[in-house]
Amino acid sequence: MNLEALLQDLGHGVITAFTRAEAMDRISKDGFDAAMLDVTLPDGDTYAIARMLIAAGVPFVFSTGRPIEEEEFGHIGILDKPYGANELTRCMESLAAKVADIRLKPCSVLPAR
Repeated sequence: MNLEALLQDLGHGVITAFTRAEAMDRISKDGFDAAMLDVTLPDGDTYAIARMLIAAGVPFVFSTGRPIEEEEFGHIGILDKPYGANELTRCMESLAAKVADIRLKPCSVLPAR
């Protein structure tokens, strides 16, 4: 499954980042309505990115195949890997509901490999 193509087929703009550094740079420069954050990034602390998204008021979900280790993120949704198109669609609908009347701009996709 090509996650970027699937999100685009669902009508979302997609901006990707494949490292922690790239994600933090994009969050600080680009405006997002919502984000999907892969827990396993090759270059560091994914939870720092989550804290940055929370501080910016950006709703997001974690995408992971393992438990979230930090208790402070217990209220954040999780899209469990592996997932299919139906699960992804429900996840995106949930995020869209969180941004209410705001039309989704780019939905950030942070590494889902």
